Amino acid sequence: ASGVLIMFLKPFKIGDEVKMQGSYSFVKEIQIFHTVLKNFDNTETIIPNSIIMSGTIQNMSKPEVRRILTTIRVAFNEDLEKVETIIKDVAASMPGVVTDPRIWYSNFDPHFVQITAVFEANQNGFWTVSHASRKNLIQAFAKNNIKVAYPTGVVMGEYGVIENGHEGMK
Repeated sequence: ASGVLIMFLKPFKIGDEVKMQGSYSFVKEIQIFHTVLKNFDNTETIIPNSIIMSGTIQNMSKPEVRRILTTIRVAFNEDLEKVETIIKDVAASMPGVVTDPRIWYSNFDPHFVQITAVFEANQNGFWTVSHASRKNLIQAFAKNNIKVAYPTGVVMGEYGVIENGHEGMK
């Protein structure tokens, strides 16, 4: 019955990007008793349709526009207006971003402020924009001397420095 329901209700189709049973995959085949998913690491998962229909199905291929949620942590002493401007400039310079980013301060930690930015991209360019937006933000922050915050206790040094006769972190 579950296979018939999947074929009738069509919560997903072959080629859709879905999240089922906690895993992100692409639908490869839909059979009467099971569905075959192709995982991001190019392995396959076969899930009985009865399990699929009794769980949550998240279909990322349905909307025409998808949101890219990016969280950035910066020190309190950074110029937050400058950070917002950089985020907006990166979004404006990127082909594939279809709306101005929404930006909000989502958390205050003792050592940093957490900023959340949401970009929107068309479905067919989602992964390209998702990757490029994060890469471009990192590069823009570095170019503008904006320091991102690391979790407490993480020490960043220079790799390759020889100290005490050993190559490693400075």
